[in-house]
Amino acid sequence: MDSTFFLFFELAAFLIFFYSIERDSWQGLLVFLSFALFLSLSIASYDITYTNVFLNQTSGEIVKSTVSTYDVVISIINEGMALISLSIGIIKGLLYKTYMASVSEE
Repeated sequence: MDSTFFLFFELAAFLIFFYSIERDSWQGLLVFLSFALFLSLSIASYDITYTNVFLNQTSGEIVKSTVSTYDVVISIINEGMALISLSIGIIKGLLYKTYMASVSEE
């Protein structure tokens, strides 16, 4: 995965996570979307590619360098955030289910 897309999806996952943990309505269940993003990003972090483009001053040609990295720390952080998102999602799902049951009784 390209590093720009990786950072975009990482930012999206964190924004969705923080948005959904503060909501008590059905938007709180969006935490499962952040769970899916964090889980897929933990798998994608094993192959992050960085592309550098340089101009060779002597010959005037453009040199493109692509480097693929393997980062275990980012993978572990994303796996941890996925587990946190899953546990919060299960709790919010159970609370939302009991809330909807109490609303339907009235």
